[in-house]
Amino acid sequence: MKVAEELYSRHIFIFPFIWNCFNTHKNIEDVDFTSRKTFKTIETILNNNVFLEPNSFSFETIVDRKADEKGEKSYFNTYNEKKYFYEFAHSALNLTSDKKAIDTVQYKAILSDDAYYSISLKNPETTFTLGLKDVHVNFYTSGVGVVTFFLENDFKYKYDEILTINDYARRIYPQFLGNSPGAFTSETKYSFLAERLEVKFNQGNGNTVVEDFSHYNDFSCIIENDSVLPAHVSKLLGYNFVTKIPDKPGKGQILIRPVIDDRMYTMCFIRDETVFNELRIWNTQENTYEYNQSSKWYRLLFVDNSKPLCTSKIMLANLNSISTYDRWIDGQDNDNNPTGHLFGITRYSFITLAHPGWFTDNLLHHHFTRIYYQMVLLATIQRGSILSFSAELKRISYKIKDEDINTKDVERISDLHKNYTIFLNRIFFRSVTAQEQGIELYEMIMKNMQIKEEAENLKAEIESLNEFVRNKEAHKLSWVASLYLPAALVASIICWFAPDIKTYNFRYLDIDELVAMFLLVLCVVFLLLFHKKINKTILWLTNKF
Repeated sequence: MKVAEELYSRHIFIFPFIWNCFNTHKNIEDVDFTSRKTFKTIETILNNNVFLEPNSFSFETIVDRKADEKGEKSYFNTYNEKKYFYEFAHSALNLTSDKKAIDTVQYKAILSDDAYYSISLKNPETTFTLGLKDVHVNFYTSGVGVVTFFLENDFKYKYDEILTINDYARRIYPQFLGNSPGAFTSETKYSFLAERLEVKFNQGNGNTVVEDFSHYNDFSCIIENDSVLPAHVSKLLGYNFVTKIPDKPGKGQILIRPVIDDRMYTMCFIRDETVFNELRIWNTQENTYEYNQSSKWYRLLFVDNSKPLCTSKIMLANLNSISTYDRWIDGQDNDNNPTGHLFGITRYSFITLAHPGWFTDNLLHHHFTRIYYQMVLLATIQRGSILSFSAELKRISYKIKDEDINTKDVERISDLHKNYTIFLNRIFFRSVTAQEQGIELYEMIMKNMQIKEEAENLKAEIESLNEFVRNKEAHKLSWVASLYLPAALVASIICWFAPDIKTYNFRYLDIDELVAMFLLVLCVVFLLLFHKKINKTILWLTNKF
């Protein structure tokens, strides 16, 4: 029997965040978007990180670390991954060796063969330990970064335990705190926060990291910083990455903030014949598959480790339906043996439940790790990028809310618009493959993550800011025109009185002409002295009527 068949589940936990570089000692609010999103600082820091090494694309055959009893292994050729996606998406997905075309810098952790990710629970007291196969660290020009943990479960933990693993392993900080002084996380740990997470990267002192969330048990620590990086992420990235702007920011520091909340995005691949056969039963009375009304499937989809948080049967069935892709549910191999698999896609998870068989054990789990992961990663980057641009819009809008637009503000808005255009052309793809199943899955990911709706909202926000700037600039031009109008009138009258101004004798002006000219000059002086008040009055009258 192949070892691939012994693999019960794979888990991928994606931690997306927004990042900003401190390249100068200036306040971060005074630095434009492009200057805060430079790879140079990132590469300088991570190239000296003893836990990481560059992760560049190359054509190679990926081999499972284990073999079956005959010494045979399961393979995946990276050529297949590259050819699966359109060429224009290769740069964002790091599927090209052309450094000039790459819109991302990517690193991977240096792991030993016995690397692991351990989750210890308080209620009930138990520990789950999974193999840590890979860790990726990616940064993108749109200001988004991602740390991804790839875990394997070799037939140790079954379906119900998988639900618990997914829920507890994804937490990066407490969702809420209790009221017990010195033990605020106690109540959280009885619900869905791990008692401790232990991650071993490789051999050597200090390479095994423990996170027990004790930071959140002390109010003085919370007041100082109410959201810190979990120890295993902080150890991996290094001390230059912070979650709070220092009082005296220095060069070479990276401010990062989570994109989602206290959870990482969860991907899970499970091969379970019993559960899959249970969910694929056709209910003739309801004219639907059993998964449609299954609380078991719902709990896996929405990462509920105990019981469904949706108690409405109608709503549960609707959520299961819109979150499930069942194209291959009734699959059979060439010998008519049952195969098949289900995909479940929500805002926070991508689930694959498969019937064991040759396709599942030799192809599907590789597609899950290499191809479907890339789709989810791209959507996660898009989601984070939209939030990054939206945050920048709010920052710019706040600075110019009650002030006149100056040259620096116009430059910042222009810089943001340039980066937004780059994002639309290099990262925000409406389609990434010509493969039929890939098209349908990607569309479902985009829909259930609400990427397109958020992108439309961002577009409207940018257009609104541009319209605001245009109105401000037009108002300035109108004021300048009104300011010089009296002077133009004076000049016109003088020219009317004297077509040849050089030969005109002003001593022969009568009293009416002198008064008219004096009043016009007085108007110019009045406008110069009180132009701001006049400007505000005109603007008020315009808005009023």
